[in-house]
Amino acid sequence: MIRSMSPDAGQRADAQANRTAVIDAAIELLTDNPDASMQEIADHSGLGRTTVYRHFPSREKLYEALIEMVLERSTAEVQEITESGMDPAATMRVVGRKNVELGLRYRFLYPHQELTRPVIRARTREGDRALSLYLENAQAQGDVGTGLSVVWLTAATLTLTMAMVVEVLGGRLEREDAGEILGETLVATIGAA
Repeated sequence: MIRSMSPDAGQRADAQANRTAVIDAAIELLTDNPDASMQEIADHSGLGRTTVYRHFPSREKLYEALIEMVLERSTAEVQEITESGMDPAATMRVVGRKNVELGLRYRFLYPHQELTRPVIRARTREGDRALSLYLENAQAQGDVGTGLSVVWLTAATLTLTMAMVVEVLGGRLEREDAGEILGETLVATIGAA
């Protein structure tokens, strides 16, 4: 039996496009106005409020999706960095700079850590697979210290990144210095040769 393209496939594509539109609109609005309402996000996305709530039944669910997206982008950036062929110290310096840039780009999420903490905890337990694989290989080759587990080093990287962004947002550290300081901290943490 030959099947034609079902209407459900088109609806799923539309649903994904709508979800992406809401996330993009939320990022754009919340970056400039962290108090933007769900109605404002709906208006900015070009979708109705009902459609927005179908995808994100609460503000909490929207923030969870936003932090997942940020963590996925971070993983993709880390993978690109770790596959570049740099030595471990240089790699972690670049990871530090990129992580601070990403954290500051999505700084509107920081005041809502109570909403995003469960997603961050789950990701910390799972670890950043790109960074974990890189560190496992570097440890096996003797390029980084082997005294600490890769799971811990990966979790420490995320935690240190978040702490560094909080320091910048709190005005205790200059934005221009944060990436470099985090990079040097990560180099020391992994015991790069």
